[in-house]
Amino acid sequence: SPFLAVIPNDPFQAYLPVGLRFGYFLNEVFLTELSVSYMDKLTVDRDLRDRVGRSERESSDVRLQDHQVARAQWSAAWTLFSAKARRWGGEVVYLRGHLLGGFGAILARNAVDELDPRAEGLFGLGFEVHVADSGSLRLEGRQGIFQRESGGALLPTEISVGYAFYFGGPLGGVR
Repeated sequence: SPFLAVIPNDPFQAYLPVGLRFGYFLNEVFLTELSVSYMDKLTVDRDLRDRVGRSERESSDVRLQDHQVARAQWSAAWTLFSAKARRWGGEVVYLRGHLLGGFGAILARNAVDELDPRAEGLFGLGFEVHVADSGSLRLEGRQGIFQRESGGALLPTEISVGYAFYFGGPLGGVR
C-alpha cells in the first residue's frame, strides 16, 4: 500500500510522510504489516519559532528538537468488523475496519542536527473499502509514542490515506 499522511500535532511543523506498507493476511481476521515512511524534507514550517523569538526576546534562537526524519514500523491488525454490500448493478462492495498495534524505530534529528534513532510504540484504527477485485482505499489513524531528547515522550498522530494492492486472487483471497 503506497500512502500519503499528515502528522498535524507538532506546534512547530506539520509533517507530510510518504511511504509503503507491506502486509500479509494470516487469515480473514489477522494481518501483519511492515510500514516504512520518509518525512524529513516533506514538512511545513508553522513559523512559530519566529513568533516566539519576537514576543519573548528579539535575539531568541529556537532550535527544534526531535525533528522526525523517517520511520519503520511493524504492526499487527485485528479486524473489528467486515461487511459486504451489493450495489444496484450487482457488484459487491467489501468493507473492513481494524485495530492495530505494534512497535518500530524512528529516526529523528536532535537540536544540533544529528540523526538519532529511537524506539517507538504505536496503536491505531483503520478502515478500508475495496474498490476493485484486487485493491482497496485505506484510511488509518496511528498514534505513535517515542522518547524526547530532553525527557518525556512525544505522541505524533499520523492520519494516512493509501491504496492497497492485493495479490493471491480477488481481494487477496478474502471473499
